[in-house]
Amino acid sequence: MLAYLVGSYLWFLYALALSVVCHEAGHYVAARLVGERPWQITLGTGAKIAVWRFFGAKLAIHATLFSGAVLTVYRRSTKRRTRRFITILGGPLFNLFFAINFLYHWPHSFLRKDGIEWLPIFGAANLVMGVVNLIPFKGKFMGIAIDSDGRQLLGIPFMKEEELSLNPLQDEWMKANDLIEEKKYDAALKIYDTYASNLDANKIQYINVAVLHIKQGRYSEAQSILQNLLHHINDPDVKVFETYVYHNLAYVYLLLDKLDEAQDMILKARALAGKFMAVESLHGYILVEQGRATEAIPLLAKHFREDLIGTDTLETAMYLAVAYADLDQLEKAKKLWRKIEQHTAVLDADEACLFRRLAPKIQDRILTPFLK
Repeated sequence: MLAYLVGSYLWFLYALALSVVCHEAGHYVAARLVGERPWQITLGTGAKIAVWRFFGAKLAIHATLFSGAVLTVYRRSTKRRTRRFITILGGPLFNLFFAINFLYHWPHSFLRKDGIEWLPIFGAANLVMGVVNLIPFKGKFMGIAIDSDGRQLLGIPFMKEEELSLNPLQDEWMKANDLIEEKKYDAALKIYDTYASNLDANKIQYINVAVLHIKQGRYSEAQSILQNLLHHINDPDVKVFETYVYHNLAYVYLLLDKLDEAQDMILKARALAGKFMAVESLHGYILVEQGRATEAIPLLAKHFREDLIGTDTLETAMYLAVAYADLDQLEKAKKLWRKIEQHTAVLDADEACLFRRLAPKIQDRILTPFLK
């Protein structure tokens, strides 16, 4: 019986992850059915594993698959409330479809003497996912304050016309964001330069402008932009993304070697989104710089993926190697640093800045051809 219980529990957890895929597929299909355009499908949180194009939308797969989101650009000028309602409802409806189908057609107990009831448990996971998302509540996804599907559905009748209207520059902002993720920084900056006069009406885009300056080594410019955003932190359009303001400002201070200011900003970010990978990892970087390797390692190791050193966890690897060296775990540090050296060609200006700073800290302990 214990084996059945453990097996059923593990399968339920796996089924919950699959129910996230079902849920986001529901949003995607519903949006397409009402003529709207899903721009990006995000599955999971944590380190980014892969990005593909999926029938006109960008599909991003992350390491921890227990949540997700579909970013839809609403373009239609008619029946806007109805289209939005159907798009949002599509996620829970897909979950409930699978739940009813599998629980109704296979109405056996979840456990059997001859094995686990796979499909009913999958149906139960979808039932949980669908029902929970219909409960009105506020939550966090990748550091952003979001409403549950239920809360969004209840709010649609009360949305103002300007909230329903399409931002005429939405496509340009989305395009710039994609270019940043593709490391095409000059092309992205060109878009923001073209529409510079519109940025004050779209303040949140200043975060991406600051990121562009960071990635190209202009830290003072990024600092100025982000500090200005702090003056507008309670504006509704900025408040939603305040974690990113604090996080990016903490990162700029780290790059400028202003550790006290970096610590202050990262603690504010952690108070808002303490489990968010980017926030926890950056806090780990700052702790390493402060000589607190014992505290840093759990934060860094939690999100580190050795197979993603060349893409999404390179900075984390650098600080983890230094933390290991600080604690005299030299074999771990040496092995990790050698892997890091293989990917120095892909470093952006900010990452290269940190690499140059960190390399001497373990140079005396870990002699490699790259450092000689």
